[in-house]
Amino acid sequence: MKNSGSQTQYRRKALFLSITTISALALIPASSQAQNEAPQALEEIRVTGTRIARTSGMETPVPVTSITTQELFDQEPGSTISQQLDGLPQFFNNGSPQRGDGGNPSVGSGGPGALNIRNLNSASTGAGISRTLTLLDGARVVPTDKRGTVNVDMFPTALMRSVDVVTGGASAAYGADALGGVVNFVLDREFEGLKVSGGTGMHDYDNTGQQFELSVAGGKSFFDDRLHVIGSVEGRQIEEIQPDKERWDSLQDMMGYVTNPAWAAAGCRVNVYCGAGPQRLTYAGVTTLNSAPTGLIRGTNTPLDWMKFSQDGSSIVPFDRGSVAALPGGTGSTATAAGTPETAIDYQTSLLGPTGMGVVARSSLLGVQFDFTPTLTGFAQFIAGRTESNDSSNNANFSMANTFAPLIAVDNAFLPESVRSVLQARNITQFALNKSSQQFAGRPELGSTRQGRNVFTQWQYSVGVDWNFADNWNVRASWQQGESKRNSQAYNLLQMDRVALGLDAVRHPTSGQIVCRVNLPQYSPTDAQLRASVAGRISNVPLNPYVPAGVAGNTQPLPYPVHPKSISECVPFNVLGSGNMSQAAIDYVGTDRFNIGYVDQDFSEILVTGELYEGWGAGPIGFAGGLTFRDQQFITVATPLDVDLLGPAVNVPALGIRGIGSGFSTSTSLNLFSGIPKIGGQSDVWEWFSEVSVPVWESGSGQRVDTDFAFRRSTYDRSGAIDSWKVGANLQVLEDLRFRVTKSRDVREPSFAELFDAQGSGETISDPVPGKGTYLSNTLRGGNPNLRPEYADTKTIGFVYQPSFNAMVEGVSLSVDFYDVSIKDAVARLTAQRIINECYTTQSPTLCALITRDPVTGTVSQTLDVFLNVAAARTRGVDFEMTIRKEVDIFANANETFSLRWLTGRTFERSDTAPNSTPLDRSGSLGMPDLTTNLTATYGIGAWSMQLQAQYVDRVIRDATWLEGIQVDNNNVASMTWFNGRLGYSGEFTSGSTWSLGLNVQNILDREPPIFGWTNNTYDQYGRRYNISFNYSY
Repeated sequence: MKNSGSQTQYRRKALFLSITTISALALIPASSQAQNEAPQALEEIRVTGTRIARTSGMETPVPVTSITTQELFDQEPGSTISQQLDGLPQFFNNGSPQRGDGGNPSVGSGGPGALNIRNLNSASTGAGISRTLTLLDGARVVPTDKRGTVNVDMFPTALMRSVDVVTGGASAAYGADALGGVVNFVLDREFEGLKVSGGTGMHDYDNTGQQFELSVAGGKSFFDDRLHVIGSVEGRQIEEIQPDKERWDSLQDMMGYVTNPAWAAAGCRVNVYCGAGPQRLTYAGVTTLNSAPTGLIRGTNTPLDWMKFSQDGSSIVPFDRGSVAALPGGTGSTATAAGTPETAIDYQTSLLGPTGMGVVARSSLLGVQFDFTPTLTGFAQFIAGRTESNDSSNNANFSMANTFAPLIAVDNAFLPESVRSVLQARNITQFALNKSSQQFAGRPELGSTRQGRNVFTQWQYSVGVDWNFADNWNVRASWQQGESKRNSQAYNLLQMDRVALGLDAVRHPTSGQIVCRVNLPQYSPTDAQLRASVAGRISNVPLNPYVPAGVAGNTQPLPYPVHPKSISECVPFNVLGSGNMSQAAIDYVGTDRFNIGYVDQDFSEILVTGELYEGWGAGPIGFAGGLTFRDQQFITVATPLDVDLLGPAVNVPALGIRGIGSGFSTSTSLNLFSGIPKIGGQSDVWEWFSEVSVPVWESGSGQRVDTDFAFRRSTYDRSGAIDSWKVGANLQVLEDLRFRVTKSRDVREPSFAELFDAQGSGETISDPVPGKGTYLSNTLRGGNPNLRPEYADTKTIGFVYQPSFNAMVEGVSLSVDFYDVSIKDAVARLTAQRIINECYTTQSPTLCALITRDPVTGTVSQTLDVFLNVAAARTRGVDFEMTIRKEVDIFANANETFSLRWLTGRTFERSDTAPNSTPLDRSGSLGMPDLTTNLTATYGIGAWSMQLQAQYVDRVIRDATWLEGIQVDNNNVASMTWFNGRLGYSGEFTSGSTWSLGLNVQNILDREPPIFGWTNNTYDQYGRRYNISFNYSY
């Protein structure tokens, strides 16, 4: 796996030697006093957001929200930590093993637990990028895969003290990727004793979603407290949640949009108000006109149009287009209908309702700390984790309609004579069968047996030393190494060349048996014929995975139009109707597919902290500075590789290979839209950084001014140096009131996917060169090794108010922080057509270099649609936090406490700007609510505790590109409020150990999300559910 150059190896050895030298020097006593007495230690707190030790978390100018593990547990008991954090206003659509990579839980497969602060991850790059930096106890973690995300659900939570969320700029302190913010998972390294936690739960609906969890953690000191050892093991299992349309009552309404008949009749143009009403009208009972579960005929200009096949495929019956219909192909058409009995069939055959992957998660930690001398401490840590997501309910979920519709020949062996005769009378040799993948109960269809499994594993170790080499000065040197592995498995995934060959079933002229056309005597192509039919075409798979695709000499020819085994093993089947395929045919068209990827990371850091000067009476000047080195390598490959090497499938009618819809020319492999390139790469970065905190002024009555300055220079092996910085200030105007402000320049380095990825496919382009016309050309989408890091200018301003003027308000803390993050040089693609057009009109050398034209015909043979630094993004808003912690006196002679925590996020703007276009603000739209609130109240009396939590998501618009009254009649999605509760009881044994029991009820009122077609993870999906937990601590 390791493939670093000699210079990188030299630098790595040099830094390792420096760490070793520091360790050796620390063992040499500076004086007899140093041998016998340690310097007086200050009581310090490490606060996320700064590398300088502070005496109070309220002194940092960067906004930090700290959440305890119990508070997180109450967000979503029994779930993974990524889903628990998703309940906080700062996070939007976190990825998780149960719900996938964010978005709609009804599609996709389980992904890593990737965090998404400010919804900045959902930019338009298509690479699944992360703009949130994730730390484990202040240190970077090995990325999960080529996209650079970190799977937090593999973190050891049993010894976790808190999760700190920094929502201001932090790249100068911690390095790249902190555009949205930083999430630091803080471990309790001083834990002594033993604690055991466990729990189980299920959903109220049909007892689904059962889950179990168990964790054990311990810590103990040895050798007069010189050696301290901590460790934990934990496991979690969540049952798969199958789609069930009865779970949400509102699904039966089948709400949807249909193009306004008056709008269409008036000849209105899209996005232009014409006085005929909005373009789309909202109806109940809406279904598609593109396809039908049994197959729909349209576009033949014969009496067969708008006929569908019977379920057994032996006849045709009319397709009822209902009372209001918008036919496919019309200007602004939704291709839908309302008021038709076809909706009932659509509902019957669809997989509707929320789903959840089955999850199995394991994690472990072992940490050791040893005091060699009073001033030198060595430490080592090893963590390992594994998450597994299983999906047995995800069918093909794909409509083979329009350009993806299979072409049925007039001599198809299963075609009813009533259809064949009409076609033959008009000399029509084939027609498009528009068919969805929906299935009737007990009748498997194309792709309906697909299953998926994602397994993420990770290990990481670190070693280092802490040396207090002088009064108030410390150096910490550490070395970290780790590896992540992603193993994605898809079973019975549709292989489209097999689908096309198998459904092209004909009668053998001699035996009369039904066979695949390609196996008729006049075809049965030889190896040489197959190769000759695709001569000159290029495969999507690069020759060398470590060289970016598209580089001259790094391509290889497309060997065959379809897989040779797809011909020799072909099983004919009846695609007409629904559920008429034999088991042999189902086994033939579905093939298994595996993707294995590795990411390796070496990370080392030397950090020096201390006090530069005692100051001018307001406090000492603090300092932190250091040097880091990070080397990352990755490789990803799919098996079987030939599925990618041969994709997409190519029609060769002369060899009996036909019927493949033109839409599949954009697929990157023989499997349905599942191209996984064989690629690899390496990147390293050297960084030096410094931070200084300067107390400027302090009065005798509590007023003071503190400032903070940080700078980091990062030198990448590919793009050179880039700087990040931060300036901040605290102004304590009253004893109870403090203002804070920061301004920073933050950076995000391109992910491996953006640097090296490659996805090739065919694409129809319109050539602007006169006389060239429209034709199919090859497009290679993906990585650009010359990308620069993105950068963001971030501003925050806010205040913290902790009133103390009256006993009634003691224990109250209030903070309000405004933020503005503006990202420049954001990574995006232009599209092949735009590259060709702008090369022709502007003659840009950069764009024209991405195009290859045939030297003979002059047509475009290949376009590199690579990632470029050409976009922008911005988010603005305000965070509000209030906490109240008080002892109350409601009942006599009772020990009572009350606490309240109120977190609210208000987003003013969340816009993306595509190249050479105006910003599109999606704040307040589906998936990006502009107002979210989490309010938790807890009351304790004696051994009992009671908690009530309210979560609120404000009303949003369904589509940010629609204006109500122009594009649609109703663009609103209702708000949602749901309540969670907890009842707890705790006790103590005579030995001094403690125990507690808890009952959590989520979504107490069993509220459904505001359904309209589909919803997303912003809302509670699963309704009422229960969890019982226990904790034991000694």
